[in-house]
Amino acid sequence: ISTEAINRMVRPWLKLDSIYYKTQGGKLYQNAIETIHSRCIQ
Repeated sequence: ISTEAINRMVRPWLKLDSIYYKTQGGKLYQNAIETIHSRCIQ
């Protein structure tokens, strides 16, 4: 998750959610966040 967050910070074109979540990294990040939320927030 931290690697994807850093990649997003250094690439200004990925700051828009609508663009970021269409990329492979954005999809992986979103999947990881959903997994964390499903395990921690029940």
